Amino acid sequence: MSDALVLDVVLAGVAALSAGFAAWQAYEARRSRVEARSAAEDSTRMVAALEAQAVAQQELVKQGATGDWSPLEHRDGDLYVTMNTSGRGLRVFQIVAEPEAASSLVRSRAELPVLVPNGGQLQLLISRRFGLSVESVKLTWVTGKTEIGEIVFYL
Repeated sequence: MSDALVLDVVLAGVAALSAGFAAWQAYEARRSRVEARSAAEDSTRMVAALEAQAVAQQELVKQGATGDWSPLEHRDGDLYVTMNTSGRGLRVFQIVAEPEAASSLVRSRAELPVLVPNGGQLQLLISRRFGLSVESVKLTWVTGKTEIGEIVFYL
């Protein structure tokens, strides 16, 4: 074999290896672009979700400040208290615990229905039992003759 032929074969081999390496780099670059695009879309969705959550939290703060009841406050032992902040008397006629199996763990200190005047407190006794706890308490009340309201307190 002549030197020129050997040189041509070696150069062709190097060119083939270079082409293969370039193709591999192009494949990896494309895959990286796809992953980056996916990550950017995920980030955009996450930012939108966080913004929606922030708006929802601001609404909850507003409701807590101007709603019919103050946040449920743990006082001592089994005693929890919420205050009527509605500006009018509210007649509470139902208290429901979740999960339903925990309903026997929640009771009002006053017999239902109970009229809670504006600025007055509703005192709830929320017990705990091994293996069973109250996750939330829903109050249902009426103002006047027909207006019914509900609020859920999460513990």
